[in-house]
Amino acid sequence: MAENRPRTLEEHQAVVEKVSHLAEAIPTDAIRELDIPISTSVDEGFAIVLAARENYDVLSKVGVTHEMIDHYEQLLFSMSSSQSIWQMERRGGRNEETAAVIDEAEKLRNFLTDASELALRNNLEGQRRLETIREGDGIPDLVSDLDLYTLLLTEARPLFKAICINSDEQANKAAGMRDALRKVLAVEDVAKALSGSKEMRDRIYTLVKEKQQELRMFASFAFRGDKTNKRRGLFASSYLRKRNRRARAKAQTAPPTAE
Repeated sequence: MAENRPRTLEEHQAVVEKVSHLAEAIPTDAIRELDIPISTSVDEGFAIVLAARENYDVLSKVGVTHEMIDHYEQLLFSMSSSQSIWQMERRGGRNEETAAVIDEAEKLRNFLTDASELALRNNLEGQRRLETIREGDGIPDLVSDLDLYTLLLTEARPLFKAICINSDEQANKAAGMRDALRKVLAVEDVAKALSGSKEMRDRIYTLVKEKQQELRMFASFAFRGDKTNKRRGLFASSYLRKRNRRARAKAQTAPPTAE
């Protein structure tokens, strides 16, 4: 299966083309903002496809069809390819120096994200700030994320030290990479990175969210008698559930406001 996945720009464009007419029909004011990272959305989407097929005998009794599931799966493939196209194009119009800096900056951010998830696993405020970083998307957010990590590493030294991370060293790396990224971007038009390919991705993301919500509604109705909630849980977003849980915990620990 892996060898059949699109790899070139042309192959990804062919996948997107299959649903582009649906995406382009969406009114501009109806395009949804990302509320979950694309990679997470794709992973959770395919989990829903698998759950729908494994429980098709029950779902089909409330109106779910194979065509609905197949169409949703096609949208997921298209969303993944549209993300790949945008990532390719935002580098394609840049010189080698800029592309190299972007790659290094993203590698550093990924490392710091993994380290922070471990170091701040029991720190509510740290988890909240990590959510802000995870939700970012694009080159401007990459600069902002490195800036946030510079502060986070400095303010939570003991927690990073506990997992053998030198906070000051990593904070200096993040600040240096942030400044380098700002410097190379200063001579380019950042708007190129936020071109029509990003809009197409967001349009397909909107289609995915609509069909995803529809399947979840069917599942909620089909499994309404499931007291364990196990099968309905297969269609829920663990990412959003964890984020909402942290938000509720934060609200409960927040000091009362003056009346």
